[in-house]
Amino acid sequence: MLATILLGIAATLLRGGEPEELQALEAKYAQAQADLATDPEANRAHYVMDLARLRFRLASEGDPDWQAVDREIIRHPLPADSNPATLAHLRLGQWHSARHDYLFDSDGTWRMNDDPATTTHGTWSIKGTQYSEMFVSDEGASARTFTLILVDAENFIFTDGTHLLFETRSLDAGLPIRRDEQEN
Repeated sequence: MLATILLGIAATLLRGGEPEELQALEAKYAQAQADLATDPEANRAHYVMDLARLRFRLASEGDPDWQAVDREIIRHPLPADSNPATLAHLRLGQWHSARHDYLFDSDGTWRMNDDPATTTHGTWSIKGTQYSEMFVSDEGASARTFTLILVDAENFIFTDGTHLLFETRSLDAGLPIRRDEQEN
């Protein structure tokens, strides 16, 4: 009992610089995860989306607390037992980042949708919950591997461990887009 109280106090002290809204979401998530009648993965996915909405609102307001929210999102990657074939299938099609639109094909290739003749392009793959991209541009070739945070029909959220990247379905794909999640 004393150990639980001390852990709670330590967590509160460590969170001292976090925005109140983040603390409230953390508490709501902890309560949902304690409820044995709920699906832990559904709770995690819902929590990540709540955090993403908070992050984009804070960033659009110029509030530097969005960085604390990013750190919290990074702490909640996809579960290790996620099905990579399902994740890869969800990756297919058009996606929109803050800077560009991309097209991901089932043959493991992707390209930026700007100018097909000179566009940045490459290959992609998903192994477990790791997402890898190799890309070629005018500046040369490079490869990177990321940890997947959330992959669903609308959202592709991933991290290199420091930076968080967000992509949503392109408007041309005909799927719902939350404009508030595209801003930063």
